[in-house]
Amino acid sequence: MLHKIESASLLTVAVCLVVSWSAAALAADLPVMGPAVPVPAAAVPAAAAGLEGTTPSWTGFYLGGHLGGAFVNWDSETSFVATDPAGDIRSGTFPGPDSSDTAFIGGVHAGYDWQSADYLFGVEATASALAGESNDHYAIPAASLIGAGLAAITGPVDGFQSDWSRRVEWLATAKARAGYLVNPNAFLYLTGGLAVGGVRSDVSYTGLVDHGVPTLTSVSADSRDTQVGYAIGAGAEAAVTDRLSIRLEYLYVDLGKNDRPLGTYIESPCCVETVSVDEDVRIHTVTVGLTYHFGWQ
Repeated sequence: MLHKIESASLLTVAVCLVVSWSAAALAADLPVMGPAVPVPAAAVPAAAAGLEGTTPSWTGFYLGGHLGGAFVNWDSETSFVATDPAGDIRSGTFPGPDSSDTAFIGGVHAGYDWQSADYLFGVEATASALAGESNDHYAIPAASLIGAGLAAITGPVDGFQSDWSRRVEWLATAKARAGYLVNPNAFLYLTGGLAVGGVRSDVSYTGLVDHGVPTLTSVSADSRDTQVGYAIGAGAEAAVTDRLSIRLEYLYVDLGKNDRPLGTYIESPCCVETVSVDEDVRIHTVTVGLTYHFGWQ
């Protein structure tokens, strides 16, 4: 068997030498040709022109849609201010209620990119809706309120008893982005800019009114606010056809703090005690998107 393999190898080498020698001999026998005549570029078949025609330039307008998950964090402080008939003021602040919830996010994005060599710069606006809600019960015992020098309901409920329903209903951003092309069809980028969100926060709690007869009341404080903050993040985008690209993006959004009154907790001969909350809303989003590019050829 070894002898057969060596024979086959020698035969292959011999054939190659013969072909090479024959080609050289044929070239020597050919008549001398004149100078090469340039072929007009239009006459070169598209296949011979290489793949450069299929490489996108990222410069141009684009429009697309995205969807994914949003992780919303609520950091809050609840404050009480009690004023007695003499005008003396006592106050206290308590941590909470804090909560986290997961929401679905989906929306549209549009923007413009400029490509310079391997670098990309762009501006983009997004509008998204969120579907998700945080529902929490929050209580401060009467002993904690009294220990802070405040009035408190001691029965039949203990202290401050409240229920909270909160959600971010929509989110819009206006951002710049800067990226680096890892190859002609894909790039990584950083992004950041302005964020605006529609925040809903509904609170109900048990209060006390005493105008001679102590009476427990149900107090509601519903809020719809537009909060302004910032967004920063990173992503990756890649072309999948001559007009479409897909992307994966992470954003951190801080919509800032919203300090708002919740109403009167206790109204009695001893004092009038009001309650307020300071809510800080932070959001993490992870989305995938499909984008149509108008400028690609």
